[in-house]
Amino acid sequence: MNREIEFRVWDNKYKYMNYKVLVGMYGNWEDVKDDKNYTACLMWIEPENVDYKCKPHWCHFEPYHKEIVLMQYTGLKDCNGVKIFEGDILREYSNDIEDWVVSYEYGKFIGTYDNVCEDLYELSDLEVIGNIYENNLEKEENNESN
Repeated sequence: MNREIEFRVWDNKYKYMNYKVLVGMYGNWEDVKDDKNYTACLMWIEPENVDYKCKPHWCHFEPYHKEIVLMQYTGLKDCNGVKIFEGDILREYSNDIEDWVVSYEYGKFIGTYDNVCEDLYELSDLEVIGNIYENNLEKEENNESN
């Protein structure tokens, strides 16, 4: 089964979600293929997609870099046809509203709600209502209770 490989990046410094991301490797593959500790990730920055002035360029980041958070598309879409990425918040409208957060753990994409984990394939009929970086659910819940 083929699935679409796509990424997005949250930029903590500029508080911006970049959906036009290309991820690549920096360096000669022959020099690094046997290095188990090698990490060199790149992302492509398009000036029209960021809130600061720049030229199109590749940005180097390491997976542990705190300013850049790389998230992968799960290959699934929600009930409205919206692509589901890691970090998305999926809402279930049942007797009680439940908001599931998408992550990659245990070798698969999962949704977590109130310490319960479900395989994401079981949750794809829910609705993407935002993501953990641009939407603060605690703030939203506090405003509803006032």
